[in-house]
Amino acid sequence: MRYLSELTVFQDLSPREMDELNRITTMSTVPRGRVFYRPEEPGEVLFILKEGRVQLYRISPEGKKLVITTLGPHTLFGEMALLGTKLHNTFAEAIEDCLICVMSR
Repeated sequence: MRYLSELTVFQDLSPREMDELNRITTMSTVPRGRVFYRPEEPGEVLFILKEGRVQLYRISPEGKKLVITTLGPHTLFGEMALLGTKLHNTFAEAIEDCLICVMSR
């Protein structure tokens, strides 16, 4: 998956490390409107957005959608759950059809 080696975060990896990364990564298409994860769900994968846009948001106590950020291509998300916070604290929703790399622990 040559795409991964083009991302800054992975550029210093050795060929062997890239091979291992490719082994645990799959490419997936996600339709607009699909929610990747919700608050309190366990975070067990890292998402790398290749194409499309994803919105991260929370829902206020009054039920209003509070947009935190909108992510575009070449963006990593879901990483906080992998870095120690075991549960997600936001929603992540595809606001366009997306092509993503999914990396398991």
